[in-house]
Amino acid sequence: MKKSLIALISIACISSMLFVGCRVDSDDPSTTTQNPVGGTRAPQTEITTDAPDATTVPTQLTTAAPNTTSEPSVNTTNKPTVTTSPSTATGAPIVTTAPPTTSAPNVTTVPSTTTSAPIVTTAPSTTSAPNVTTVPSTTTDTPTVTTVPTPTTTKAPFSTEFPSFTTSPQTTPSTPTEKDEGPFTVTEKYLPADVAAEIRTMFEQKQVSCSAYAVTDNMPYAMADVVSISAGKMLSITIPVVKTGAADANGDFILTMYIVGNTDTLLKSQTYRTVQLKVNGAKYGLSANTNDVYRFIKLDLTDYGIVLTDKQTVAFFSSSDTLYPAYLGSGNTILNFLKNEFPRAVGYYNGAGKSTLKASANALLFDFEFERTYETKEERDMAVNYYDVLAAVKKAYGGKLFSVLGDSISTYDGFCNNSSVNSNLASNVKLYPYGNVADYTHTYWGALIGDTGMSLCVNNAWSGSHVVGTDKWSYADNMVYRAEQLARDSGEKPDVIFAFMSTNDLIHSKPLGSLYTLLSTNDGRSDSEKIEAWFSAVQRPASTKTAFAYWDEAYALSLQTMKQKYPDAEIFCMTLLPNTNSGYNTADRAKFNRCISALAEYFGANLIDLNESKIDSEHLSTTTVDGLHPNMIGFAEIEKTIIKALYKKISA
Repeated sequence: MKKSLIALISIACISSMLFVGCRVDSDDPSTTTQNPVGGTRAPQTEITTDAPDATTVPTQLTTAAPNTTSEPSVNTTNKPTVTTSPSTATGAPIVTTAPPTTSAPNVTTVPSTTTSAPIVTTAPSTTSAPNVTTVPSTTTDTPTVTTVPTPTTTKAPFSTEFPSFTTSPQTTPSTPTEKDEGPFTVTEKYLPADVAAEIRTMFEQKQVSCSAYAVTDNMPYAMADVVSISAGKMLSITIPVVKTGAADANGDFILTMYIVGNTDTLLKSQTYRTVQLKVNGAKYGLSANTNDVYRFIKLDLTDYGIVLTDKQTVAFFSSSDTLYPAYLGSGNTILNFLKNEFPRAVGYYNGAGKSTLKASANALLFDFEFERTYETKEERDMAVNYYDVLAAVKKAYGGKLFSVLGDSISTYDGFCNNSSVNSNLASNVKLYPYGNVADYTHTYWGALIGDTGMSLCVNNAWSGSHVVGTDKWSYADNMVYRAEQLARDSGEKPDVIFAFMSTNDLIHSKPLGSLYTLLSTNDGRSDSEKIEAWFSAVQRPASTKTAFAYWDEAYALSLQTMKQKYPDAEIFCMTLLPNTNSGYNTADRAKFNRCISALAEYFGANLIDLNESKIDSEHLSTTTVDGLHPNMIGFAEIEKTIIKALYKKISA
C-alpha cells in the first residue's frame, strides 16, 4: 500500500514539473506561429545595435550561449502606468490593469538557419536620379557606435540566366481554420519565424556588438514600417535588452511606449498617449545597472489594453527609462541581414510625433503580436496563412519565366538595360538603385524571384517612358512597340507578363481618349460590348510606328500586341499608385485605373489593383523615396499585392 502511495506521489510531482516547464517554453517568441505583413517575408521582431544617438555598450564578442538559468516566478501587483499627453484625439482608453505575471521563459539558443542570398552584380549607375524632395528628410549624423566588422560581399559577374532564388526556410504552414465565413479574428506576428530565430541567435550569443538607446532631443524613436506596425490590439512585444539602469522599489525596469500618428501629417504632429511598460527584474532575470545584458524579453501586453487604429503606430524611449533596447547602426551584421531577408524592417524615425521628425537608414528591432479581424477568407489567408499562400503560388509558378513592361518604378541597373538578354534594351534609362533600394531584390519583381521561384525573362522598363507619344514616334514613348520586346534574343518567351505603365502619361497630361466617357455612359451595354465597338475603330499594327494620339488607344493596342506575340503568357495589368507630383491629378488617376481594369478584362488579362496595398495618399512619405517612387516598404507592399493576385488566379 505504501509503495502504491509513493508511486502516485512521484507521478504527481513529475506531472507538476512538466507543466511548469511548458509554461516557461510557451514564452519563447520563436515558437509562436508567424504571420507575414508583406514584402518578401512575413512579420516578427528582434533588436540590436547602434541606438538612435546611442550610447555604445562595450561587449566581448563571444559565441557563448545566453544565460539559461531559470528565474523564479514573482507574483507582482504592479499596474502598468498610462499617462495621457495633452493631445488626446481619438486615443484608446487608458487602462490600469496589472501587467502579466507569468514566470520568465528559459532562454533557448536557436540554431542559425540563414542561407546566403544570391549574388548578382549590377552595372554601375550612369544616370542621375531626378530632382526630388525626399519626405521626410534623412539624417546622416548617426551616433558613434561600436560594431563588429562586416565582411564585404564580392558580387559575381552579372548572369543573363537569371537563376531562380529561394528564401531561407519558413515556418511550417499553419493549418487553415475550418471556418469559411468571416469575420475572422487572428493573431499575427511582425517578423518571419526564421528571421526572428536567426536574429535572436546573433544577438543573445553576442555575435554582434550593439548600442543602447541614448537620451537625446531625438526621442521618441519609431520603426519605419508604420503601415504594418498598426491597426490591431497589441498582444505582446519582444524587446532586445542591451542595458539596464536602476530598478524601482518593486524591482521593475521601465520602457516608455508612445502611441503616435502614422500618416504623413500625424507622424510629425500627433502623440496620443504614453504607456510605461514594466519589466520585473526578478521575473525576467535582469539585474540593475548592467551594460552587457543581450537578452530578448517577451512582454505580455494583453492587460495594457493597447489598440491601434490604422492611423496609429508606436514609438519608444524617454529620459526617465531604465530599460535600454538595442539599436542597429550602419554596418551592423543584423542590419545587413535584415536588408537581405526582411528589408521592410530597415529604417526608423527620430522624433516621432514631433515636427522635427527625421528618417534614418539604420534600424530598431522589436517584435510584435497583434490581434486583428478580417472580413473575408482571402484576407485571413493573406494574413495568417501567408506561407500556405506562398507555397501554393510557388507550386503553380515556380520555374516559369516572367517579363516586365514598365517605367522608372520597375527599373534597376543591369537588368532593364541588359542588352545581352535583349539587344533592344541597350539604351533603356534606369532610375534604381535609388533611395534605400540598394539591391534589385528590394524591388517588387526582384522579391518575386525569391518568393515564387520564377525567373526573370526580360525587364523592359524605361525611366520616364510613356504609353503614348505625342507628335512623333519613339521607342520610349510607344508601349505598343515595346510590348513586342519581352522575349530574349535566344528565343525564350515569358510565361507571365507584368504591365506596369501609365504613371508618366498621367503626370504629363497625355490625352486620355474617349474610352472612359464611353465606359461611364449607362446605355445598357456591358463594358466588353462597349470596348468591342470602340476598339474596332482604333486598331492599327505596331509596325507602322504611328504616333498614337490617345492613351487609351495605345494601351489597348499594347495588350492586343502582347496577346498576339505571346499567346501562352498570363498577362497582369497593374493599376496606378497615388503620388505627390504636382502634375498628378487624383481624379484622372481614377479614370486611368477604370480603363486599365476594363481593358484587362476585355483582353483576358488579369488585374493587380494596387489600391489594395498600403501605399495610399496618407502614407507616401513612409512608403516612397520621394512621394512617387517606392522605397523598400513600398516595394514590399506591391509584391504582396501581386502575390495576392497570383493566388486569386490559381484559386479561381
